Parts: sequence; structure tokens; C-alpha cells
Amino acid sequence: MADIQLQHETVQQATEEMKQATKTMISNLEELIQGLQNMRNTFSGQSAQEFNAFLQVAHQAEDVMHNDFGQGTNALEGMHECLTNADNKGASLFQ
Repeated sequence: MADIQLQHETVQQATEEMKQATKTMISNLEELIQGLQNMRNTFSGQSAQEFNAFLQVAHQAEDVMHNDFGQGTNALEGMHECLTNADNKGASLFQ
């Protein structure tokens, strides 16, 4: 039989660290996007059109990354909840 030890504090700490890393990454991405937007007025003609297309792709990538970070945190929290519920059900067998 498998020997499983659920370390609630470790999982909770990992979740909090992931949330903080997500906030930092999102903040950095927003700063990068803002810097790119500030550069927009330095282009004209065809280069301005291409830069705007690039900026749109950057915005889309930012949205995807933001969503992915959130899903990762949610998955970790969901895993912890599932393991906690399984642990509680197992414990109830002995009551």
C-alpha cells in the first residue's frame, strides 16, 4: 500500500508563493506592455501599422499568460482541496 503524507502547510505555502509569483509576473508584463505603448508614437507609416499589430499580439499573449497563471494557481488549490477531502474521508473510516 502507498504511503502518502499530506503536508498541508507545504501545499498552502506553495499556493501562496505561486500567487505571489503570478502577481509579480503580471505586474512585470503590464509594465512591459505600457513601455511598448509608450513607444507607439515613435513610429509612422508602415512601421506604425506593423508595430500596432505587434502590440495587439503582445496584449493577446499577456491575456493568455494571465489566464494560464490563474489556472495554475486554481489547479494547485483544487489539488489541495481534493487531497484534504480524501484525507478527511479516510479519517472518518476510523470514527
